Amino acid sequence: MEGFPDFLVIGAQKAGTTWLYANLKKHNELYLSEKKEIHYFDWNFHRSLRWYLNHFKGAGKKTKGEITPAYSTLDTLRIKHIHKCNPDLKIIFIVRNPIERAWSHALNNYCVGMNIPYEKLTNDDFKWHFNSYASLIRSDYAMTVKNWQELFSKSQFHLCYYEDIKAQPEKLLNDCFSFLNVSEVTEFKEYPFSKVINKGPSHVIPDSEMSVLKQIYFPKIKAMLPYLGERSQNWLNK
Repeated sequence: MEGFPDFLVIGAQKAGTTWLYANLKKHNELYLSEKKEIHYFDWNFHRSLRWYLNHFKGAGKKTKGEITPAYSTLDTLRIKHIHKCNPDLKIIFIVRNPIERAWSHALNNYCVGMNIPYEKLTNDDFKWHFNSYASLIRSDYAMTVKNWQELFSKSQFHLCYYEDIKAQPEKLLNDCFSFLNVSEVTEFKEYPFSKVINKGPSHVIPDSEMSVLKQIYFPKIKAMLPYLGERSQNWLNK
């Protein structure tokens, strides 16, 4: 479909997508929507397709895309609709240790979203959030990969790791550029890859919360291995 994005970054939430957005926007062969998270295929699907495509009308001949982390939770029916619009679409999925992701998600919702001081939060508060549907589905990377790869081939799906934002940001970005068939970069002076963007509250996971998170996620991490590869096994060393 003419005017439809060439790529989507589908998440994961709290896994560096704002950092990725800021850096992809710097590449002169890429065009990203002015608004990072359009949420067309979830919150705004009642709007017209023309409304969605208008977000990319300034792209010209550039490779265009958008980043909405919630797309990682879309069901196969909605993904089929996306595939119908552009069967050649490329998908980028950046993942983070789901234990750390769930902790960051809870902190952000409570301390930022609800403006509750960290010191007032209880173990029960965190346990409830960790077991909530909203948290669990956003850490279900196996489901995300399975659902998207039912419609899009593995060659159209690029997996990144949050850890590489600190460890090897240049490589992470150039791998994305290569995947999107745009020029790789040798000079990153203009790229904010070393800058912390959209930093949320930062607290070390207490032992009590860590125990709950390990109980939830160690079995899930093991189940992710066929979908994410052996590197995700490192998360079991948390």
